[in-house]
Amino acid sequence: MKIRIWASLLLFFAFTFIKASESRILKGDQAGRFLEGAKLIRLNIETNKPTYVLYNEGDMPQFDSSLDYIKSIFQLNDNYSFKLIDRQEYKGEKHYRYQQFYDGHPIRHAHLIVHLNGSNEISAFNGNVVNGEIENSSLVLSEKNALEISLNHISAEIYKWELPEEERFIKKEQNNPMASFFPIAELVYISKDLSFSSESQKLTYCFDIYSQKPLGREKVYIDAQTGEVVFQEALLKHGGESKANAHTAYNGVQPIITDSMPSYFRLRDSLRGQGVFTYDLNNTRLYNSAVDLIDSTNSWSSFSPALDQYAIDAHWGTERTYDYMDSVHNRNSIDNNGFALRSYVHYDFNYVNAFWDGQRMTYGDGDATNSPLTTLDITAHEIAHGWTDYTSDLIYANESGALNESFSDILGVLVEFYSTPSSANWLIGEDIGRAIRSMSNPNSFGDPDTYGGINWVDQNCIPSSSNDRCGVHTNSGVQNYWFYLLVNGGLGLNDIGDSIKVKGIGMDKAAQIAFRNNTVYLSPSSNYSDARFYSFRSAVDLYGACSPEVEEVINAWYAVGVGDAYDYNLTADFFAINDTSFCSTPADVNFKASSSNIYNYYWDFGDGNTSTQREPTHTYSTSGNYDVKLIADGLSCGADTLIKTAYINVDSSNVCSTVLDGNLQITSDCFGVFYDAGGLNGEYPLDQNDTLLIQVASADYITLYFDSIDIEAGYKGRCNHDFLEVFDGAGTFSKSLGRFCNNNKPDSIQSSSSSLTIVFHSDKEVVNGGVWGRWNCFQSNSKPNVDFRVSVDSSCNGLVRFNSEIKSGFQNLLWDFGDGNQSNEASPTHVYTNDGNYDVKLIAQNTIGSDSLIKLNAINISRGVAPITISDTACIGDDITVKAQGASELIWYNSDRSDRAVHKGDSLTLQNRTNSISYFVESSPAVQSIINVPFNMSGATYYSDTAESIYFSVDEALIIEYFMAKVSRRTELIVDLIDINGRIINSVVESLNPPVSQVSLDFLVFPGENYELTIGSREPGIMVNQTGANYPYTFGNLMSIDSSSLGLNGMPFFYYMNVKPLRCASMRSKVTAFVDTNCTITSINDKQLNNSKFNIYPIPFENEVNVTLPESESELKILIFDSKGSLVYENNLSKSESKVKLSQLKSKGIYFLKAIGTKNTYQKKLIKQ
Repeated sequence: MKIRIWASLLLFFAFTFIKASESRILKGDQAGRFLEGAKLIRLNIETNKPTYVLYNEGDMPQFDSSLDYIKSIFQLNDNYSFKLIDRQEYKGEKHYRYQQFYDGHPIRHAHLIVHLNGSNEISAFNGNVVNGEIENSSLVLSEKNALEISLNHISAEIYKWELPEEERFIKKEQNNPMASFFPIAELVYISKDLSFSSESQKLTYCFDIYSQKPLGREKVYIDAQTGEVVFQEALLKHGGESKANAHTAYNGVQPIITDSMPSYFRLRDSLRGQGVFTYDLNNTRLYNSAVDLIDSTNSWSSFSPALDQYAIDAHWGTERTYDYMDSVHNRNSIDNNGFALRSYVHYDFNYVNAFWDGQRMTYGDGDATNSPLTTLDITAHEIAHGWTDYTSDLIYANESGALNESFSDILGVLVEFYSTPSSANWLIGEDIGRAIRSMSNPNSFGDPDTYGGINWVDQNCIPSSSNDRCGVHTNSGVQNYWFYLLVNGGLGLNDIGDSIKVKGIGMDKAAQIAFRNNTVYLSPSSNYSDARFYSFRSAVDLYGACSPEVEEVINAWYAVGVGDAYDYNLTADFFAINDTSFCSTPADVNFKASSSNIYNYYWDFGDGNTSTQREPTHTYSTSGNYDVKLIADGLSCGADTLIKTAYINVDSSNVCSTVLDGNLQITSDCFGVFYDAGGLNGEYPLDQNDTLLIQVASADYITLYFDSIDIEAGYKGRCNHDFLEVFDGAGTFSKSLGRFCNNNKPDSIQSSSSSLTIVFHSDKEVVNGGVWGRWNCFQSNSKPNVDFRVSVDSSCNGLVRFNSEIKSGFQNLLWDFGDGNQSNEASPTHVYTNDGNYDVKLIAQNTIGSDSLIKLNAINISRGVAPITISDTACIGDDITVKAQGASELIWYNSDRSDRAVHKGDSLTLQNRTNSISYFVESSPAVQSIINVPFNMSGATYYSDTAESIYFSVDEALIIEYFMAKVSRRTELIVDLIDINGRIINSVVESLNPPVSQVSLDFLVFPGENYELTIGSREPGIMVNQTGANYPYTFGNLMSIDSSSLGLNGMPFFYYMNVKPLRCASMRSKVTAFVDTNCTITSINDKQLNNSKFNIYPIPFENEVNVTLPESESELKILIFDSKGSLVYENNLSKSESKVKLSQLKSKGIYFLKAIGTKNTYQKKLIKQ
């Protein structure tokens, strides 16, 4: 078996992800090869772009505010830019968060976070970035129309801006006379699924729509081209210098800061940031009705109405939340810039909720069962939504929304333990009369404590208010329980059957890790996999690798079903990537450590040489068996040593191995081993194309054996992602013996001759273990048994394809086509140039002997009469016109067998010729292309990323010229033509652009049944009709599409298919444009000789010419010169005469005639034959 070992160390510990498709880890030298100086990279599998990069000490690039370095990593063009939106500086660290822009417009979910050390060097960066051209960037829809669509989508009864009093309020609150609730569009890029491919980004009008009835605040993103609602994002998240001792409703007497007025005190605190303000809404929904809550003595001990006491809780809770963030995490309010915290109490009647609306906190008074929602944990919870808005900006839907809710619950509990440790607990909102969630036992409130476990809300949904944005308040239970376990520890069994064993690290450390994760690392579309990875990074940053804190962070995630348990053992292990057995020196070996938690490496290669690199390459210069030793030093994680005895063997008696390297490699070895470019133990690279030609002159056939195949499987049993393809002969033009991957693994493959070609291809997405194979050559036990077949037995254009069908292997074969031409190819295509019946003979030879087969009159060629051609001769530098005459369209070629036309028409003029040239002309009647399969068939359509096919039969030889495809994004498309035996007989690669592209094929197809046309590339994104097809689709008498892989109702991909029959073609005639190299006359040229009023014929002539005089001339003096300029004839010609006798000119060739009249002088070129 080929060993496939994932180095599971995420810098310092074993780490696997929830979904293998999400991300991939590169570390050590592998990371350094991907990006110079990197020691750990986390790659997004979808885009193959880094989402996290950690640099080695000494390799950290200097920070530049222009971010040119990082732009170069992502290959961003000048249309992209970044804007700084948050800055954290703490204990010598700096963390800069940037929003990405395209053409000056933000990409909603694209954040980049740059982490700097004290020397202003980039120690790491993370985030998700879009690169490549964004096509959907034009404005078609007006802002007015987009707003109408948004309002129709929200469909509220009353909006904030429709209420004059609310408009007055916002102007007052924001201290801005232009402020308004009326939605003004911002142009924003966003994708439906929050993915990061450039093709999926849409330019949208983004409207902030605040509705009064029903209460809601949504950001709605409208496609600026189509008017489609691309995304909807909830903004409404449910969930002074005078000192005073105030009587709170929930927490007794507590100190607060108020504002002193001449006759009263009000709940305004000017000492914390830009202020803490608490207002009374008087049970309305209108913020303009808000007034100060006041007390005449600043004792805040009696309240009228009684519910006013709960406003003190909101005020005090906000102050305590500010204090916690400031004193524990060094953060100045939610935006780290002193953001003014405004609370509005007494919202509406019987309103049992509280919410953050993106600018302020609002609290209801509850109802008969529930008291007002101004408890300490709820207050901190709502403020925490603002903190998230200004840091990770987690989108309030799906997993990112669940994390958003969870961070608010976590901060709520932290502030409660910070402010009232004696009464604090792990329930959320219990003081209002009933708790709404439990962090210590989420299941007790119907929330999950395990990812994908009991109560988990499936994420295969479209977020809406009716499904809680796909369960943001429910699925928050997973991180809530993770945090509880991280603080307190726990034992047991989780919902997916994993044993839980977590040792708590205490609240202070757990708080630092969670706060850093949300503030420093996470980004808008982060999911639970990201939360796990970046909480690990946070723990490493704060407490060191292999620390107990790191261990328990990972164990707590394992306990809630996210990833694997912590690998706390340091075990030295390694392997040779390319091979361990070599047949010659020098032998280069690439070593790789697969151990966890290693800081330092010490290698001993057994030949007296050592290395301290992570992934060294060592060269063995002499034969022998070598022990290899690795000493792994994990510092605080411990140390370990591993010795592999006689691990490397270098001996001339060993079988030689070949590692594919991206080039054409040729071997004549009778036996050998081959690996993909990853070698024996490594993974094959992305975007790899390798060719190995095995050509053994002494063999009759070659057998290929496969010890291991781990090549990414394609769609529907195909190998249309990564594949190994084998060709029966010396090159890819030979017959394909099949494409292979994890969908179809062969045991062995046998060639029919002494040559075999192996091609390995990987695309730009996923890599696997690859292939490990062997070959052996053999000599036959019997001589060949020859047979063959032909594509057609009669032809009007001379084109015939031959296919050998030889039993037993052969070394050589020879075709004799009966017209004097031969071929050594196994399946040649031949063009007969002349009419007639032809015998065809095939001879095959191997080490035992030879065999032959003659088929008499196998081919009848009836091409028809060749055109009549007229050659011409000229001096050096003159123009020459050659002509042809035929029964139909005349097509000109460079040779008698060329299939590439160079001209069409009955004449061809060549200018300024300096040498002779010949052409071959055939007469070929035009044929009409036939188009079928309409785009607009009835039935449901969608864009498919799977490999679908059509099945068809062919009655006459034809060319499939092209088809039209509707595509959803820019894509590279592979189209394969497959024959009845499942062999790929033709293939093309085309780049397509949306919305519609022509896919040029030019596939030559001979008569046959059960042909298949399919897509051989990953995720094509092409439109299919799920229903509405009406088979068969016929193309005259040429071809019939009979069905598809979607059945008889569906039609995939191949619309407006253009098919053309092969043209009949006559035999070819040769025509030559001669250049007389002895011709030296320079004063006369064809342009001077061309005079329509003075004519001489025939040209060429034998003994005389006829002359026609212009009407203006009565007599001409005739002078004739040879090609050297010598005068050879002189005479006068009257109008009554018409013939000039030239029998005295004995030499054939070019002459020039000059006729001098009374009005003009005329010149003509003559040719004597």
